[in-house]
Amino acid sequence: MGTEILGCPVEAFLADYSPFLPNNTLIDAAIQALVHQQLLVTDKHCKTLFWKDFKNVPSSAVTESNVFKTFRDLAGIFNDEFGQLNGRRRYFFYRDCPDEDMKSENTGPNFRTYACFTANPSQTSNKHMLCAETAVVAEFKSTMACEDDMPQTPPTRSCSSLQNHEKLASAANHVMNDDPCRMWMYGAPQITIENTKMSVWYFSPSHCVKSETFDFTKDIRTVIRVLLSFTYATREQMGYDPTIHRIKDNEPQYVYEIPTEDGTRYFRTIHLLARHKSLCITGKKTRVWKVVEVKGFEGNAINEEVNGKDVALKDVWLDEGSTTEKEKLDAILERLKTIKEEAYAWAPSWLRGLVGKLGGKLSDLEYAKHHTCENANSNPKTGTAFFMPLEIHMGMAFERPPTSFPDLLTDVEITPDGPLLIDDQNVFCQTDVMEVPPQRAKYRFQHDLESLWWVALYVLIYRVDYPPGKELSKKVFTRSRVPTGARQELFVVRKVVHWTLARYLHPALKHESIVRSMNAIPAVLFKSYFMDEPVDPKALGELYHDVFRYLALIVSTIKNNVQDFTFHSNLTIKSKKRVHSKTSPKDRDSDEYEGHEPRSNDAVSNKKKKTSTSTAIRP
Repeated sequence: MGTEILGCPVEAFLADYSPFLPNNTLIDAAIQALVHQQLLVTDKHCKTLFWKDFKNVPSSAVTESNVFKTFRDLAGIFNDEFGQLNGRRRYFFYRDCPDEDMKSENTGPNFRTYACFTANPSQTSNKHMLCAETAVVAEFKSTMACEDDMPQTPPTRSCSSLQNHEKLASAANHVMNDDPCRMWMYGAPQITIENTKMSVWYFSPSHCVKSETFDFTKDIRTVIRVLLSFTYATREQMGYDPTIHRIKDNEPQYVYEIPTEDGTRYFRTIHLLARHKSLCITGKKTRVWKVVEVKGFEGNAINEEVNGKDVALKDVWLDEGSTTEKEKLDAILERLKTIKEEAYAWAPSWLRGLVGKLGGKLSDLEYAKHHTCENANSNPKTGTAFFMPLEIHMGMAFERPPTSFPDLLTDVEITPDGPLLIDDQNVFCQTDVMEVPPQRAKYRFQHDLESLWWVALYVLIYRVDYPPGKELSKKVFTRSRVPTGARQELFVVRKVVHWTLARYLHPALKHESIVRSMNAIPAVLFKSYFMDEPVDPKALGELYHDVFRYLALIVSTIKNNVQDFTFHSNLTIKSKKRVHSKTSPKDRDSDEYEGHEPRSNDAVSNKKKKTSTSTAIRP
């Protein structure tokens, strides 16, 4: 988790990240009020202010009850009349709740936090606090030393310090996962009891920031500035999205404001269609709602439907500068208009027969980029690893073999135990020339055909109740971030597919047309990866024709020649999951093969923006 958090001086945090910066008039008035209430006292020279509860008390004697009482008494003097000194009213209320549950409105278990600032004054007397009304979470830790100020690197910092950091971050993450109205939130104060140190935190899907620690028993003005900022901030300043409205009903509902060229449209949520509860605060925080369009979010408008049509609304955080899925789809459709007639006039006419009532849908446009983009990030691996093209899965392009493709067969011998290289030759490396650094993988149109081949292999060996096929599936279809040796060998080394299917394929499927077609596809695809760039569209068309012909032959053979055979849809293969530490930065709001968010060194420059899109779905 340390790699996800930025640090800054307290002054910089208050200036750049706090909800607002209280003026000196308000701070001085607060000090006078605290002195009048005898919460602040001076020394015998009347020069230095002290908290009354901590005067003449050694730091080692400071207890949690002292801290709770001080902040509770301090928050008690902050009322609407007092806030008028800064032209503000009181929106948030402090409450210490170490033994009370924080209740989730949507899904997920309850949890606890030592104290919080709540937007609902009635919550200060309720038994359960609500995540949706909790603007700031606070934690108090009783460490024996101020570990935050120790000159230690995160890997060597004690478990106690890391666990307390995680506890605060976990509480904030729980709130942000539960409440879709949240753009960011705060954590404060995190206090080390013995050394009376305090720090303030900022949490957002873009990045997290922790202030340097300061002594809350001595730096009186900073403590007051922090608490005033939390008490008199507006909801928007505290991180509540002004375009998402929580409807207080029997069950949680929300109304989204979607700006359009024709004015603002409003969509009321019906229920969640999909949501990924991330274990990490930074991420996309994706939610997909089933919604209906309504006339507004106030009064009866939320129940007045515009057309009664259910649609899907996707709420997601994107990196600053990213285009939305709608923008990408519009760009794709606009680009299709520029395709010239002669570029596709040669296409085989039989493909037109496939067009019927079935309709295709473009998905995952969030990750789409132009296929010729040279500056695109090479790290993200978007998609299902089972069907991912081998080059993309490896992250490197194939090396051009030194011999002609027909000659490769003479260097590989197929034995009952598998393929062997004759005379220990390595046909994929040149030893008489200087090796060139491997090129990074880039998208090829042929990759889509390769994915179809992996899908076909998956169906033939994974969706069949046949023990040898399950054995092969465990070696080929894994969730590893890099392909296994068996997976690479299966696609790259010729005739391996033929030998493998002869050994592992269900007897009912061992038709020559199936085995030979499955063996031919990777051979023609692998050869196509070495065609000169840019690839001639007609050459690609012929390649597509050949691959679809092989796939059609497989399907027709199974349909016409394989009798009384069933492919199962509920078979599972247990794979060994990778175990991450609790502080692993890999636990993201994303697919395991999706690109990671920026680290702390570039998180601020890649801040996220929130976007919502709606798409019609079936009722």
